[in-house]
Amino acid sequence: MYALTENGNPPQPEQSVGSTDDTDPEVHALVYTERSEPAWVKDSGLFDVSHHLALWCSHGRFVAVRADGYLADALQRWLDREPKPMFRRIPADILENVVFRSGEVTNLWLRGVHTRRRTMADTKYLSGPGLRDALNPNTDSSFALGAGRGEIALDDASPDDTEPIGCTPSKSTVWVKQSADFQDFLKLTREILVLVASAVAAGSMPPALPWLATRLTTLSGVGAAYALVTCSADEVGGGTGSSDDARNAAALLEDAELNVRPASGPDFYLEVGLGGRVGGVLKCVVSLQEGKVRLAFGIHGAPTDITLVRPVLDALKYTELVTVYYESGHALTSDAVWESSLASAAFPEWRWADFAGYDVTAEKPSTKPAEVHALAGTAGDRSLFSWVAHTFRSGLLTCDDGAGEVADFVHLAHDETLSLIHVKAASSSSAQRSVAVQRFEVVVGQAVKNAVYLDGENLRSALSGSRASNSAAWLDGVRVADRSDMLDFLKVRSPRAVGRVIVVQPHMTQTAYESAWRASTMPVRLLDTLLNSARGSIVGVGGELQVWGARLPVRAAAGAKVSR
Repeated sequence: MYALTENGNPPQPEQSVGSTDDTDPEVHALVYTERSEPAWVKDSGLFDVSHHLALWCSHGRFVAVRADGYLADALQRWLDREPKPMFRRIPADILENVVFRSGEVTNLWLRGVHTRRRTMADTKYLSGPGLRDALNPNTDSSFALGAGRGEIALDDASPDDTEPIGCTPSKSTVWVKQSADFQDFLKLTREILVLVASAVAAGSMPPALPWLATRLTTLSGVGAAYALVTCSADEVGGGTGSSDDARNAAALLEDAELNVRPASGPDFYLEVGLGGRVGGVLKCVVSLQEGKVRLAFGIHGAPTDITLVRPVLDALKYTELVTVYYESGHALTSDAVWESSLASAAFPEWRWADFAGYDVTAEKPSTKPAEVHALAGTAGDRSLFSWVAHTFRSGLLTCDDGAGEVADFVHLAHDETLSLIHVKAASSSSAQRSVAVQRFEVVVGQAVKNAVYLDGENLRSALSGSRASNSAAWLDGVRVADRSDMLDFLKVRSPRAVGRVIVVQPHMTQTAYESAWRASTMPVRLLDTLLNSARGSIVGVGGELQVWGARLPVRAAAGAKVSR
């Protein structure tokens, strides 16, 4: 469906955009044949002959074109050609309101606008009688509408007499069931054109499907960047068009310093470095070309250490790994500009712990896998693994660190409470460390994926594997030879006992978190939306999610603040 325009501008609500009377649409038709050689034979002189009907139905300033195959594709290309023709597609939000606002939404095809990751689907197909109510603000806000179908009452006098109508808003296309005859088709076409004219006349309205992300055609209003999140190497692996270079770039960016500062509009500065050290500043200039977002990174000013900057800059040329978030509520990917809804509900299961005496930037006691189990919890070990060994010393505890791990640690309390503990180091030990969503993305994704091990049989099977005899294990804080006691207790553990997943990430401090929520900043809302979504997945398998951050000493916390 297309709108006739003046001076290349789409019709505005105050313009006369079409009548809403019962006049039949003006109709023009073209019948043509298409000859093509069968795919199963070459140079045989055989041809398949297809007969096609193309229809042009106009009502006021609105036009519906019915076409098949290459003609429909050619029409879409013509609408994008320069100089722009005098017709425009109906704005996507208008079609969404026509098809999805009033009646039941029965089918939705959704595409993810989040960075590709193994823990989230790229696309979703939903089917049901009331999908508008089925959408979830936590799990669906990073998905955009591709296409959908709804049941629409075309006549206000007969609200129970509905027609199934589908649409692909970005292409300005609609589809309907086969008509009984030509007059029935014309009647249905006129009624749809009248609805479109009325929707344009009504002007701007709230989104018909408010929990879905919205694709924007302009950078207007996008501003105050606050976070840049990248894929992990595992999430890139196996993806369409992925390469070893892209995976290597993702691995580097995962551990890089990427501290965002806003510039003007959608542009932003990025303090970058490696190994917890910042070596310089990049500037990213954002533009929208041919409907695609372009992120151009370059060095800004004189770096203090170019060796910490150049590898990060080289990795950022793979912009498909990057998602940028803005205080204005927008997100940028290499594909498009998106506006998504973030719920304002805080994550309810934060726990604040004392990490005094431990190095919050050291996850494990060694970088050598063979030494991790031997050194964890021993005298002189100040890593977070040692913190876990001392904090969860009551009951049975085993370390499962390694390839194919269940979690970094598994703890079984005397009351049979089972905890799968995932540990991630902070990027800095500074008391002024800020809310950093990227420090939670990977570890939370792993925690959700491995929640399946809250099932006793799955857990026993996994813990009985190759590391069963040489993994670190403790009973009431005392090191024991192996995890056989835990395996025995898991055999008789009640299936009604409590199971939980714990994420330990001391990068988040209680001071920074509470300050951020007092100001209701986007970073903390984005983080808690991520955690609430993960919690929903874990609750769905009968568990609970807790996240443990750092409670700073009063002296250290006094000057803490949140970077925005």
